[in-house]
Amino acid sequence: MDTEDAILFLAAKNNTTPEQIRVDMEEAIQSAKDNDNFKAMFGDRTPNVEEFIEAVVLMLRAPDGPVQ
Repeated sequence: MDTEDAILFLAAKNNTTPEQIRVDMEEAIQSAKDNDNFKAMFGDRTPNVEEFIEAVVLMLRAPDGPVQ
């Protein structure tokens, strides 16, 4: 599943549009960018939706699972 498929899946699951999923995710990213855990993942840069999804997927697939 690529990032576009993930966005389409989330839209269908939440009875909304892919565009709204993107808007919601962009708002969430903006809200989280000052969080220490977020900064640990992305430094001082703000990822786009695709980069964020890819980073979370990699984190979830890590042998030890997500960082606690």
